Amino acid sequence: MKTKYNFWLIVLLISFGFLLQDCKKDDLLETEEGRLTTDLISKSDTSINFLDINKNIPDGNLNKEAHKRLSLVEGTYVPDDNFELALINLGYDKLPLDNYVPTKNIDKIIRLSVSKNKISDLTGIEGFVALQFLECSFNNLTSLDLSKNKNLTHMCCHNNYLENLNVSENYNLLYLNCDCNRLKYINVKNNNLLAHLSCNDNDIKNIDVSRNKSLTCLYCNRNNLINLDLSNNINLTHMHCLYNLKLKCIKVSREQLDNVPSDWDENVYTEFKIFCS
Repeated sequence: MKTKYNFWLIVLLISFGFLLQDCKKDDLLETEEGRLTTDLISKSDTSINFLDINKNIPDGNLNKEAHKRLSLVEGTYVPDDNFELALINLGYDKLPLDNYVPTKNIDKIIRLSVSKNKISDLTGIEGFVALQFLECSFNNLTSLDLSKNKNLTHMCCHNNYLENLNVSENYNLLYLNCDCNRLKYINVKNNNLLAHLSCNDNDIKNIDVSRNKSLTCLYCNRNNLINLDLSNNINLTHMHCLYNLKLKCIKVSREQLDNVPSDWDENVYTEFKIFCS
């Protein structure tokens, strides 16, 4: 009887030991899952699958730095739902909205038109590394950075609320239309190939086009320009700068002064001069 009792006691102890071991495994698994987000941020493991990222990590648990690093894997971070929805409608992504677009679907796109989509943030545009033509007019943009879009040649972003526009690294840019925004300054010093610049209806006080010797068209009506130097723009044939009430003098070269192009329109109170005080 005692032998039988000992046998069942041993069986019970062995069963309890296996149960305890399983509990420890579960605790270990839970601990590892809790560290998943931290590991992804610190290691930036390029073997992580795009779909697994969105499945296992809630968007609210990732900070901006995490998003940047995860975008290097297989997905480009697109936080604006309206921008992502526009890309879905173009066939570059699929529902549901998850703040990511497969990079392989966009990194060879040459032309992108996302106008009239109520987009407030164009973060993710940097994933379009081959982009040459961008149309993003009639949205709600307040800032736009195109520094990663090195191949961009034509860009229209008119009728937004832009206060900041970065095209300083778009060395191939030929055409820029940023009419009807809230820009107080625009830097086109590095856009040496720029031929067409339209920045009507902004709040620009000064614009330096001295390096833009390829410029043929300049439209800067209804701004707050104080001075304007066109003396280096020898190819400029179309120039409109009406309704800049503080612009009293436009600096030009001797050749330009002697042969003012027929399509140069200025205010009646603005003069062309070789020297502007």
